[in-house]
Amino acid sequence: MDDLEIQIAPDSNLFAVIRTVEKGKFNYSTVLMKWLYSTEDGRYLVKWPQHYERAIKEKASPTNIWQTFLCSIKARNIDSKLAAKNVEKTYYEDGSTDSQQEKQNRKILKRRHPVTTLGFDENSNYNESQVIYPNINEHGSTEEPHYEKENNESNLEPVPHLDNSQNENVYSDYNQVLESNFKDFRIAFRTFIWFYFQKSNDANIQSILKMCKTIVKVTTQLHIDMEKLSKKIESFSVPNIENCETVFKFPLKKKKQINEFEVSLENEETFKRFVSWIKQIGGFDIDHYLLNVARNLFKDQVLKKYSLCGRKEKICFKNFKNILNAHVMGISQSLKTNMTLQDVHSFYGRYLKNAGSRLSQKDRKNQD
Repeated sequence: MDDLEIQIAPDSNLFAVIRTVEKGKFNYSTVLMKWLYSTEDGRYLVKWPQHYERAIKEKASPTNIWQTFLCSIKARNIDSKLAAKNVEKTYYEDGSTDSQQEKQNRKILKRRHPVTTLGFDENSNYNESQVIYPNINEHGSTEEPHYEKENNESNLEPVPHLDNSQNENVYSDYNQVLESNFKDFRIAFRTFIWFYFQKSNDANIQSILKMCKTIVKVTTQLHIDMEKLSKKIESFSVPNIENCETVFKFPLKKKKQINEFEVSLENEETFKRFVSWIKQIGGFDIDHYLLNVARNLFKDQVLKKYSLCGRKEKICFKNFKNILNAHVMGISQSLKTNMTLQDVHSFYGRYLKNAGSRLSQKDRKNQD
């Protein structure tokens, strides 16, 4: 892919259900959120491992040898693999099997109306310059459409005029299809086509197929616009994080900075601001979340001077009550879990103890 690939959730172990197309058929699969990428033009990609079951079980991260496929995301941020598999099963059941009567009816229709001239497949590629966009007014009547000609000739016949009763039916069903959810659109679309194949002549069928192409185009564009809007909304939060880090000068490198920061949190607005910053750091469980916050908040050079209870001639870290209470509030609200101050103490007891060894490892890496 030439486009820039952006990993949607690099550290997430939540699950998602995706749809891919293989040999003209839809396949639904359960993957990890961190396997998904987006491109600048709004497409989604999935990185597929060589050994799927093992990668899912071990919650592996994508590597350079994984294959890349285009996909669409049907559900995201699912807590468990079992729940994701149930969602995947639902998508298969929604549009999977047809009755024997429907299959027989389609065979009859193929004999009456060859697919090469009148059929429409949701996976087929059609020339958008040939699409007719019927103008439907509030009364349901169609006005004469405008054609975009190719080589000064139009390959499509004019849309025939429909009587009032037909206009009302077409307008009603047109609105019903537009109001369908994306999940049920394919089923509603198939029903729409079948209904008018049964009741209309060849000329009206051509008009209806052109209208259906318009519906597909409008719905697809709406989906693209909503994705772009969602990305824009997400981008609004980035300046807030940077502003918070700039004001507080994270990560804190000196004892004086930590002491001043603890005092500044006595201010209610400053405390709320710090809690909001913690909520935007992210993590898939309490320990992972605390690790992300600690790495962004403190430098190991200053943490090696502290211990949780101030033993071995080190400074007591428990005294920074405002900082630690903000940890509890921010992470509890973000993960929606009952986290306690004891969880924070237990984590920092280990994290402070290992500050020196982390610095030694960094020094060895720099020397290498």
